[in-house]
Amino acid sequence: MQVQNVGQVAASTTGATRSNELTGDSFMTLLVAQLQNQNPFQTQDPMALMNQLVMFNQLEQTIQIRQLLEQSAAVPTTNSSATKAAS
Repeated sequence: MQVQNVGQVAASTTGATRSNELTGDSFMTLLVAQLQNQNPFQTQDPMALMNQLVMFNQLEQTIQIRQLLEQSAAVPTTNSSATKAAS
């Protein structure tokens, strides 16, 4: 059985995104690959798995916050255009 390098898995899962940008999908792909390829006699510590799931949740929330900030930055404010017209 051939096991891919973590960098190869991340690069192949990002698809159209930049190769150095990890997304929630690539994080989940890496987590699933890790679980599938672990040694059945030395399974991962349950606390380590929980920590990874918490990190995934934080990543998702950070992505949502960034998207909201980008959307709010893209929306022009009506007050600033009114003050420019008054000047």
